[in-house]
This record gives sequence, C-alpha cells and structure tokens, in this order.
Amino acid sequence: RALGNLIPPPSAPIAADKLADAIIEGHDASSMPPRYRIDGQVVAGYVFTDPNSDQYKEITGIRNQIGAVVAKALDYMSKNSEDDVENLKALIRLTHDYMCHYGTDRSTCASQRRNWNSGLDSFTFDNSVCKMPRYFVSKRVMYIQASRLLHNARFMRANELFKDITLKLSRLCLSLYSEVRTHAISILENIMSILPETKYPLIPGFLAELDEKEDSDPEKMIGALHVLDSQPLRRVFLRDWHYFPQLVLALCRAQHEDKPVVKKLIMNIAVSQVVHISAPLSVQTIPEPLRELVRTLGACSAPSLDDSEFEATVAQGRAKCEESYEFAQTENAKLVGSLVSILRDAGTTWRFAAIAGYYVDYISSASLSPEPRLMGTLAENLTSDLVLFRESSAINLTQQLGNIKHRSKLACPDIIAAATRSDVDLKGKGAQAFSELPYTELCERALTDGDNSEAARTPYLDNPATGWFAWPLVTKVFETPRQGGALAFDKIDPDCQSAYAAVRDVLFAEGKWDRIAKLFSQESNRSPEDDNFGVARAAFYTQV
Repeated sequence: RALGNLIPPPSAPIAADKLADAIIEGHDASSMPPRYRIDGQVVAGYVFTDPNSDQYKEITGIRNQIGAVVAKALDYMSKNSEDDVENLKALIRLTHDYMCHYGTDRSTCASQRRNWNSGLDSFTFDNSVCKMPRYFVSKRVMYIQASRLLHNARFMRANELFKDITLKLSRLCLSLYSEVRTHAISILENIMSILPETKYPLIPGFLAELDEKEDSDPEKMIGALHVLDSQPLRRVFLRDWHYFPQLVLALCRAQHEDKPVVKKLIMNIAVSQVVHISAPLSVQTIPEPLRELVRTLGACSAPSLDDSEFEATVAQGRAKCEESYEFAQTENAKLVGSLVSILRDAGTTWRFAAIAGYYVDYISSASLSPEPRLMGTLAENLTSDLVLFRESSAINLTQQLGNIKHRSKLACPDIIAAATRSDVDLKGKGAQAFSELPYTELCERALTDGDNSEAARTPYLDNPATGWFAWPLVTKVFETPRQGGALAFDKIDPDCQSAYAAVRDVLFAEGKWDRIAKLFSQESNRSPEDDNFGVARAAFYTQV
C-alpha cells in the first residue's frame, strides 16, 4: 500500500471522450456518458512524479514484479489449490491492494466522506453558522487528499497485466467454496468500479454459466448471478443494448436449475431491472433557447469555436445518437420476438414465463408496431389457469392496446377517438350535467334505459383526485357511447392491422368473456364486501 503514495497510478492521463470510445472494443460507445468532470490527473502530493527519474523507474519495476507474482499465484491457486480457503483470501486481498490501492481505496474515501458530512451536521447552527473544532478541520484535509488520490486511481488506464489479473480473479468468483466466492466477488466489484475497461471482457463468461450444459453447477451459477447483479455491471446492462438483450435471454432460459437460491437470485435481478428499464427513446430536436445557451457556454470554454464548428459538432453528436437509437430499436424488436417465443413455449415454467412477461411490458415501445404473436399470446393467457399469468397478461395487453391506439391517432388524423373525451366547464352549465345518483345505479341505467336516459347523458370523471381539495374551472370527462354510433376507433394504423386482428380473434371468440368472468369471480378477495376491481383491471377494460 505504501507504494501507492510514492508514484501516480500507471499510464499517462487520457481525455475522457477518448477513454469512453475505447472501453467497448468493436462497438459504438457513444451512448456512454463521460466519467469525469476533470479530464486529467490532479496534484495529489506524490513523492516522485518524474517518469524519467531512477526512483520512479525502480518503484514502477517493483510494482510490475508484484503484479506478475499475483497473476501467477492466482493462476496456480485457482487450478491446484482451490480448497486452500485462507491462503486464497489473502491472495485476493493482495490483488485488491495491488490494483485498487493508490494511497486510498473506495471504502476508505467513502468512510471519510461520511465522517465529514456528519461533522457538518453536528457543528452547524442557525443561519448556517458553523463552529467546528480544530481537530475536526483536519478530517476535511484528509478527505480532500483521499478524494484526489481516488480520482487519479479512477483515471488510470488498465494495462494488459491488469486485464490478465482481473480475468483470473473472475474464476475465483465461480469457486465451489462460498467464502472464497464471496470475497472474490467483493474485490472484483471494486476493481470494476476503478477500472471500467476490465468488466466488459468478463460479461460473456458469466452469462455462459447460466446456459444449460453437462457440467453446469449451481454454485457457479450463484457466483455468476451475484457478479451480474453488482453495481458496475448493472449500469452496463441498463444503458447498453449490446449486452442488455444477452442478459435478459440468459435469465429467461436459466430454468434448468431447480435450486431455490438460484431461482431467487434470477427473480431479484429481473425485478430490480424492470423498474428501471424503458424502451429506446428517439432523438429529439434541440430547442433554440437551449441551443443558444450551449453556444454561449461553449464560447466561454472555447473562445475560438465559431458557429460552423459548433454546428458540425452538434451534427456529429446527433448522428451518433441516431445511430445508437437505430441499433437499440433493432435489438429491441429482436428481444421482443425472442421473449414471445419463450412465452409460447410449452416447456417454459410459470416463473420464467412471468419474468419474460415483465420484460415485454417495460420494453414495449409505441414507435414499434406490436407483434401479432405477442398480442395473441397475451389474449390467450387472460384465461390461463394461473392467476399470475392472467394478471401479467392483463397488464401487458393494456400496454400493447395503448400503443396501438397511440399509433392509430398519429397515422390516422381523421380518427374519431378523440370524441370520447371532452372538456366540461364546471363553472357554467357543464356542471349541471353530472348526476348525484350512485355510480352503480348510473351504470345499470346506462345499460338498460338507452340513449335518452339520464345515465346515458351523464359524463364520467375518472380522475379521483379532481375536486378533492378544490375544483378546477375545466376538466376532462368521458361520454357514454351512443347506441348504433361509430366505433371509438373506426381506423387502425396499417402497421398494426395484423396485431389488432390477432387480439380481436381471441377476445371475441365464442365463450371467451364468459371464461374471463368465471375465472375473475373465483379469485380470492380481501373481504366478502370487496369486489377486488383494482386499477390495473380497470385500465385493461378501458383499453378494450
């Protein structure tokens, strides 16, 4: 550890944008955000800073010798002495100190930051007056120095020796001994945070452990799942469409292992992802005020930048974004098709079919036409024997029908769908249109009395928050459809016709809604008086 304070981390400083482009070899990394606000190493009080000095070269040679010994020891121990737990743990700690400890490490810096923030809260009084003891001021100096050292460590470039050590350490993450495996995973997570370049070559190997094969081992699958759920790799899967489809399909196809721990880890990874993922977003036009603001800020940092260079830079960035968006759209369509095949496969168990349904719900995009096989499968699962399938299909089908309606409104300007909802002036005569009858009685009269009844003329306000504290001047309401009138959607987007026909053939099959009502009536309720008609089910019936 003492060597980390003598010389800066290896490799010369490199610009942040060049580093981001070099992280993923063979792929476009334009979607990756810059990792540093200061694109260079900072002064951190190292003893030797001249690379040409004899002392600097001597210390560098010592570090390289230590690294070579670490690499050989990891290779030998992982192959010949995997049961030597204590020595392996010591070797893993040495690997962490060699690769991550340059005067400080991530945990030490985080601890100093928490101590400093706690002191600020303890010694700060009214009017932002801070009377801090002298001994505590030194903690701020220690925290600043640790931050500088950690920044320089994060700004170094991984050499071939670092990549070789990381690859050999990853084998210990799949160890059959849980103590070794847990220790190695923790150290590997710190290494991947300090050196992001080292994590991308490891992803295919960990994903391969989830495949069904003859030498498949549940302990190795547990180690691979823990690594894939680590914070550095979690960010990669959420933002990069090169790797996200690979993880989703690997999780959905890992149903060959019956160990409860493996199933729980797979479900936890899927649940933690689906709440953060979304369909690819299209490239928006930059508003003119924002354009002028960026041009002004650019002139402050680069006075020599003229308008032509600025426009060329913006056009180049937009071209990269559009290229990334097209790639994400293509991968999204392929992923949805693969998930539909998993849903339709008779051998897929209910747990993994539910995971596939969760992913389909969140990655569906209105910019892509729905797949007919998906629509038909979701409609068929509305009458599944499993409650989980029925609930998941209702939610997914609601999303897909909403996408069809959205695309139809854009593709068919003369559609009459907008006429089903209108504005009502609550301060004028519009307020008199509402009825004081209970909503259950209104629904019964609307179904039996025809268009001339009071219930048929009463608008329906579906937002329960409206009027809770104060009534607005104008609000949007639904109107009861007239008997014999035109359908709510008299035109469908041509690209969605096949998907619309697929779901219509299933939903309007003879006895389909009788079956749906029968299964719904058999579901357990919280109390005998509760009809269990929740928001998700109401949204489904509204879309249908």
